[in-house]
Amino acid sequence: MECFHPRISTFSIVSMRGEILVNKIYSKDGPPRNDAASIFLDYVKKTKDIAPVLELENVKYIHIKCSSLFFVLTTISETSPFFYLELLNRIKGLCKDFCGVVCEEAICLNFSLIHELLDEVIDGGVPQLMSTQALKPYIQGEAVAIKHERPNSAVFGIGASLFGTEMSSASLNSVEKPIVGTKADMYSHGARNEVYVDLIERLSVLISANGTIMCNDIIGCLQIKSYLTGNPEMKLGLSSDLVIGKTSRVGYGYGVRLDAVQFHPSVVFDDFESQRILILHPSEGEMTVMKYQQSGELSSSLPFLLNHSIEEDYDKSVLTIELTLKCDLKPAVYASNVTVRLPVPKNTTNVSPSLKYNSGQSTEYKTEDKVIIWKTHKINGGTTLNAKFRVCLCLCLCLLFNVPWGLCFII
Repeated sequence: MECFHPRISTFSIVSMRGEILVNKIYSKDGPPRNDAASIFLDYVKKTKDIAPVLELENVKYIHIKCSSLFFVLTTISETSPFFYLELLNRIKGLCKDFCGVVCEEAICLNFSLIHELLDEVIDGGVPQLMSTQALKPYIQGEAVAIKHERPNSAVFGIGASLFGTEMSSASLNSVEKPIVGTKADMYSHGARNEVYVDLIERLSVLISANGTIMCNDIIGCLQIKSYLTGNPEMKLGLSSDLVIGKTSRVGYGYGVRLDAVQFHPSVVFDDFESQRILILHPSEGEMTVMKYQQSGELSSSLPFLLNHSIEEDYDKSVLTIELTLKCDLKPAVYASNVTVRLPVPKNTTNVSPSLKYNSGQSTEYKTEDKVIIWKTHKINGGTTLNAKFRVCLCLCLCLLFNVPWGLCFII
């Protein structure tokens, strides 16, 4: 029986702006030199929704997206695409461990380190070591850390309740430092022994035009980034009122019910049922301890309030839509990358936006989807943003429309 070995032809890291940041050629069986990344970028520009796995001219293009970067590999092997997707995710994790953060600036500043890392991870197109701890002695380059502005406290959802206490945050620039520091730190007895715990939640809420919540869902994960040496035992205590199961009932007080939970395979549950304690031996680097999902009633109010007003001019077939977005968070917290999707009538011919100058906001009208995209880079807690849109309609058909809004953001 013929055996197919996983082999990579090329690996690239490209930005959404069309720049090729990293390009490694492992085999001549794939696309010509420097053509794989260019072919992928051309396809991204022409295609609206790109699938994780593509096949162009008998060559498979497999990619994942992280922030504004694409991690792309090509192969002609018949190995399952899930293997390569997992491989890309592990390479992304290694880049984050060794560079501190995965972004275009970090990749450019640590260009030589990334190439050194790829030489150890992939040999002749065949994947090799994928463990941060195993790779650490072989990486000789020193990472260049970058600084990013990050929020400094927990916000909504079940974050504080999950741990059964109020959470306080350290400087989050520390957690973005690379696992591998300077050589003096690496081999000295004074090397730092620290561990950082991040609770990341994705809140999806569908709100009708009159402000009614139609559905909501929270997907979260508990991540730790460990700088501990020697894999010591670590105990992570969760709230004693934590209840798991969609049909389980929560007692009086501030209990937390999770519909579904998935734990890392290395987690030990000896004390979980009685004391809600997770026991683990984290290796150096980042790992996801647990993932969870919750739906139904929210444990706190929505982080945003979106109001609107619509004025119709029947004579000119024009709609004037004004949106007011209020960030209902604490003043010390801000939301970033906020996106509002506004569907418009199908007979819309033109959209003219009106925004405050130099406010970090932008708009885009997608003609094919008949959707207005309103984006803002940052909005502080307790502040309000306004946007006005002049929607021109075809002929004299001018109808009031009540459609759900779409809103996504990062806190």
